[in-house]
Amino acid sequence: MKYLLNLENKKALSKMKFLLIFTLFFLSVYSCKNHIPKENNYTIKGTINNFTGTLYLTQAVRSKYYFNNFQKDSSLVVNGKFEFRIPNKMEYPMPYFLISENGVISDKFILEPQDQSIELDSLYFRVQPIIISEGSSIPIEKNILNKRNNILLKKWRVAIKEIKNSDAPKDSYAGLFKIERDKLSYQTDSVLMPFVKEFPNSYFSFWRILNALNGGGYSKEIESAYNHLSKDIKETSIAEILLEDLKIAKSVTPGYYFPKIKLKNKDMQDIVLDIEKNYNSKYVLIDFWFSHCAPCVRQFPQLKEMYTKKHPDLLEIIGISTDKSTNIGNWNKVMDRNELPWVNFIDENGIESHKLSINKFPTNFLLDSEGKIIKKDISLEELEKLLNEK
Repeated sequence: MKYLLNLENKKALSKMKFLLIFTLFFLSVYSCKNHIPKENNYTIKGTINNFTGTLYLTQAVRSKYYFNNFQKDSSLVVNGKFEFRIPNKMEYPMPYFLISENGVISDKFILEPQDQSIELDSLYFRVQPIIISEGSSIPIEKNILNKRNNILLKKWRVAIKEIKNSDAPKDSYAGLFKIERDKLSYQTDSVLMPFVKEFPNSYFSFWRILNALNGGGYSKEIESAYNHLSKDIKETSIAEILLEDLKIAKSVTPGYYFPKIKLKNKDMQDIVLDIEKNYNSKYVLIDFWFSHCAPCVRQFPQLKEMYTKKHPDLLEIIGISTDKSTNIGNWNKVMDRNELPWVNFIDENGIESHKLSINKFPTNFLLDSEGKIIKKDISLEELEKLLNEK
């Protein structure tokens, strides 16, 4: 009997040991999964006035530039304070946004790969947070470039005001405004190149180059700015990605053949757009737009008039929508309502367009009959004049 009792006790002890070990193992796994140690993160502490709710720290450029597929972190604001954690695999200063739960977004800012803090008076559209990061030169560099660009912005505002106060017919405003926007874009690109030459080892310089590329597409000035970056920056993984983006954006500049891109037709069937093989008009206009873009839709009557007069011998038009998946129904409604007579495709969610640095709308490309780009963003007035000369 005594032997049996000892045996039962041993079995009970053995079972308890097994349960204890299993419990400790489970807690260890849970802790690793849900409570990443502080030393494995950079801590971003912040303060904000006049805001309650949840803030999100999210990437401000395309995902491929980010470490470890970082998407976003969230923090509940308590007594005006919040805190984010970023994995310390982050190697370089990276751009981010702050977004509220109701969709208000801050201006873009750069975080260093270290602990630092963020200060906001309040969160409203495109507010610029104050970043306090020990040893960072980015605030100084940013202030220098902003001062140079502000001089250009003041001149641009004066030019726009003069157009509005002039005797020019109102239907010519769009073309005149475009001339001034193009001039401003060229000037800001021209200011960027000497700035990068002055600060070649700056990640602020690096991200400004990408920002310029995304904003207005390729230019010789942007490529020159990239070439003036330091060897150390050019050898990073993100610089390799930027160089590839530059090459792709350059492929849709005058003199190059418009690339083949994957799209969908109105029936949502996959197609590959190949200008050289399928279109025989003297000129082909590729028009990038989306259904909620008011300036895009406003141009349709004038385009329809030209198309009716000059198609098919002189002019072919190809519409490419960048509507999101949730807006495909509206895309169809806008096409039907405006009775667009030319072929229309969709680049769903703008994936292909974004690769080509097409981020403003409308954007168009005028091609010759072989698919070679003659001009990017030709105005409708220029196009009409060109067609009437033939």
